[in-house]
Amino acid sequence: NDLSSKDKSIDQKQYLPIVKYSRVSALKHGIENTNTTERIKALYHAGKISENFYKDIDLAYNYVMKLRLKNQSRLIQDGKTPLNTIEISELSLIEKSFLKSIFGLINNISAGITSEIKSVD
Repeated sequence: NDLSSKDKSIDQKQYLPIVKYSRVSALKHGIENTNTTERIKALYHAGKISENFYKDIDLAYNYVMKLRLKNQSRLIQDGKTPLNTIEISELSLIEKSFLKSIFGLINNISAGITSEIKSVD
């Protein structure tokens, strides 16, 4: 996702690779945590991911979750049904820029998921 003007919102599916990566890596390394943030932390503490990667993926995941909750809260206040999306029009330029960086990280994670899945088999 490049957050182009044709996009009105970002669906939760856009950032699922972080969840999938943490799940597959946790299974591979025998980590039993079921929460994505806890899995990422456990992978780091087990020495399975670097400190820099841990910080990046943890920050990216939590940032996107906060934006999603912020959007859900706004929708509820407006009397609408909360959705698992982030409305691009509601984001500041800095938020959009940070999301572009996060999507770069997500693209890298997506590329690595296939090799992780193959090594679990």
